[in-house]
Amino acid sequence: MNPKFSIIIPLYNSSLTIKDCLDAVLNLDYSKEDYDVTVVDDASTDNSAEIASGFPFRLIKSGSNNGPAAARNIGAKQAKGDFLFFLDADVVLPKNCLKLAEDCLKEKNRKVFFASFSRQMRYQNASSQYKNLYLCYYYLKQKERTHTLDTSFAFVSRDLFEEVKGFDVMPKKFGEDIDLGMRLTKMGHHIEINKEIEAEHLKKYNFKKLMKTDYRRGKEISRLFLKNFFKKEKKEKSFFSMRPLNIYFNMPISFLISALAIATIISYKIFIFPLVLVISFFVGINCGFWFYLFKANGFFFLLKALFITFADSLAMGLGTAVSLFAVLKEKVIVKRYE
Repeated sequence: MNPKFSIIIPLYNSSLTIKDCLDAVLNLDYSKEDYDVTVVDDASTDNSAEIASGFPFRLIKSGSNNGPAAARNIGAKQAKGDFLFFLDADVVLPKNCLKLAEDCLKEKNRKVFFASFSRQMRYQNASSQYKNLYLCYYYLKQKERTHTLDTSFAFVSRDLFEEVKGFDVMPKKFGEDIDLGMRLTKMGHHIEINKEIEAEHLKKYNFKKLMKTDYRRGKEISRLFLKNFFKKEKKEKSFFSMRPLNIYFNMPISFLISALAIATIISYKIFIFPLVLVISFFVGINCGFWFYLFKANGFFFLLKALFITFADSLAMGLGTAVSLFAVLKEKVIVKRYE
């Protein structure tokens, strides 16, 4: 008899977190006969694979570094469970995770859903706390049914995963989960968020790493969105949306604030009033998020978060602008030679 769940963990240079991740998986409050675990080492250069080999789980070494999408596909081929549970190597599960997932499947007959992160995480520096709380707030504000997928912590039925032909193995490191979500939506399947299951996300950032990561994230996610938007046949398009509103507006507004501030400093006083208006709008669309941060970590953390919000919006906006320029350039070149 096949297990109910197959946990699939892509592994790459995660020596600082993989032990905590696998300890939590090993100690789940669930029958060991009802879940199996496959760890796919994506050619780590640290001792991640050595740490994973100390656990009673299947360990597969891919032999070359092809990214998390390829690693997840390898794990899915080896899995035996009716449901595939994709888990990142820096996520620590609560003991009742699979019990809650099973209840969700029975009560709501879901085929694909993902869970959220806990506000509590062990890294206390401002950048790590900010990013974790940003994701918590983002998922909190989503409708129960959404059009994207986060495979840090996601459940997909085996039949559905095989129907959609797995992850698209991309040359980049970001966006394979969003791409999968868009393809599932296109096929008429509904993706839902289970907000009752929360796990600790052991993602440690410093300011430089956060800016670099979100620049790349903005670039790759925008590339996927624009690729879908410019499809020739409307029937091929899949729907993609995000909430809350500051997700959409922060990036262009941060650029506009920067431009108006520079113009004002150069002594063009006529830009002072527009600058005040734009800053007021930026504050207005982020006040809910900032209040959430204040309640979570207090006033002094909020002061740091105000700056990080603006800088992070600029980084993601720059990535988006690069993707937009590349896509438009490609369209112009293709159109010229058609």
